[in-house]
Amino acid sequence: METGISALSIFPSYTDSSQDRQELQWYRWWLDQQLATLPSTFYSCLPKTARTPQPEFTARFVKVFVEAAKSFQTQSEPSIDHTVDHLVAEKLLQPISGGNDMHLNRSLVFAILGWQTMLYRPSFGTSPPQQLTIIDDFEGCQNQCFLAFKQDLSSARRPLKDFLLGFGLLIPPKNTCISEDPEERQAFESIATVEPEGLNADVDTLALHLEFNKATNTLFLFRYPSFCTANLMKDSINESFNSVIH
Repeated sequence: METGISALSIFPSYTDSSQDRQELQWYRWWLDQQLATLPSTFYSCLPKTARTPQPEFTARFVKVFVEAAKSFQTQSEPSIDHTVDHLVAEKLLQPISGGNDMHLNRSLVFAILGWQTMLYRPSFGTSPPQQLTIIDDFEGCQNQCFLAFKQDLSSARRPLKDFLLGFGLLIPPKNTCISEDPEERQAFESIATVEPEGLNADVDTLALHLEFNKATNTLFLFRYPSFCTANLMKDSINESFNSVIH
């Protein structure tokens, strides 16, 4: 599929050079993998795609994906609900005003936000439709960033920074340890050598970068550093463009 080609425009540092295309080629594949997990009930969110095959939905979805990024980037106080309203006004999402599908637009934009920031992975079909849920990559073990994995659907109206805090400290300030455990705080202040076999480089969730799972003695690393580079803010005399994360 060609999903990622247009979607790469969400990155402020992407220049469409051959080097950038090569370094971010994984994102094209990765986004298609995420879309494959999207239930077909979401097809009704997009105009004229309720009964269309998945490839046609994907082609229309790219326009929604890119426009959602622009909306998040340009709002003075971004929120999921503001972005939903913008996409409906642009006729990229269907205006759903009632019935059992009321939650779909919010849930779709919630998923898009997770895919564009890679701070969390949305979970589908694991909770009632009145909740926004993320995947627990720590599989129930205690961690420093995620304090909750579910929020009420109504939280989508909150400013984005407050909404994300509802899940925990997904992007902690530099040199911050939120644990109150004396041993963990002492370990945080110390320097340790970690052998390669103690690493898990297969983490797709940026918020879990450098999280340590005491149960398995594993240090998690975010496996797509080029994503971080691509999200660096442009800052010049003639151009200023922030990423969705910023």
